[in-house]
Amino acid sequence: MRMLCFSDLVPWSHLIQLYLSVHSTLTQQTLHLQANLNTLNLNPPGGRSFDDSKQREVITIITAPPKLGESYKPQPERRFQDVLETAKKAHDQQERRRRYPNLPLYWLDDVALSDGEVDDITIVTSYINLGRYSNPHSKLSYSPEVYRNYMKVFGKINNPVVAFMNDRNDIALFEKIREGVPFAKTKVELVHRLNLWSFDINIDIQRILRTPGFRDIVTKPHRFLSVMHGKYEYLALAMKGNYFKTKYYCWLDMDLFGSIINTTSDNFSLHVPKNFDDTKVAYAQVSGWENLKPEAIFKQNKTWVGGSTILGRASVMKNMVKQYITYTMDYINDTLINSDSQVVYAMHQNSKKLSVTAQAFPVDDRYKPGDQLAFLMKEAGQF
Repeated sequence: MRMLCFSDLVPWSHLIQLYLSVHSTLTQQTLHLQANLNTLNLNPPGGRSFDDSKQREVITIITAPPKLGESYKPQPERRFQDVLETAKKAHDQQERRRRYPNLPLYWLDDVALSDGEVDDITIVTSYINLGRYSNPHSKLSYSPEVYRNYMKVFGKINNPVVAFMNDRNDIALFEKIREGVPFAKTKVELVHRLNLWSFDINIDIQRILRTPGFRDIVTKPHRFLSVMHGKYEYLALAMKGNYFKTKYYCWLDMDLFGSIINTTSDNFSLHVPKNFDDTKVAYAQVSGWENLKPEAIFKQNKTWVGGSTILGRASVMKNMVKQYITYTMDYINDTLINSDSQVVYAMHQNSKKLSVTAQAFPVDDRYKPGDQLAFLMKEAGQF
């Protein structure tokens, strides 16, 4: 059966007029609800169709006759409230799919993920080649050559690795680097920005960064913010593939071990560090905790934990990823955006509402704040 378009059905206005003509006892409040319903734009763009189940549900609410032997007692306010609510949900769902066609929330619940058959950690990383660009608010510059140098350390990591890249030359280089790992387990996926949720939201990021309070505060270019939010999308995609069926997943920034590229000659493994709580997702703490409103966190660049290393048991990580993406979309709706660190900090301000919380590994004087979790994992792999 083909999907029904709204053009195949009786127009909404005709249905409502029919309802009004049959039940003349409708209240003035109901008429107001009818006017509100008429303002909803329920026409799919480009002639695309909706799932007709939602349409039929709404139409049934309007036109369903009383059961046999029952006298009809009109409840116009409740009925039109139901119509308005159902129609608005259908409209909002269609609008979200139009604006964010690659949102992982559409499929993440369908990912059947146990806690793995292999007691190992799948390392997830990415390099999205944005060309050469500079941060307009700082002296930092970024280039493909710099990141290709960072890739070299992955020729020393023994763990299974899943990487996401948008340049075939970078993929070929990364695969060549991974050949230096005996029995290496490597999966490199080619992605395109047009097919990534983290770049679907880039238009929202640009819009928010132009608003007062953000223009001079957020120091990272808008494309780089998309890259930072993308780490949760890549974790989701890696878990969807579940290529190596490991018990744990870990996001690792491409440049995190950049400081040891030229000083480490031996291969090494990353293991779960001492005192890790596998009911939580581990991060590296960078600053002390403060009770703050989300707006202050986003607009004042406040951080609590960094996002360069994120470690969790497979099933727990899946819930954290879903939670993170949901909160990011909510903050965008509230005209708030910054890096992933601000999202994690803001959503933990009301941690009682969270299904999964962060475990902050405290600052360690031996390492740069934000790097300590990865180096503690490296230490654990030596024993």
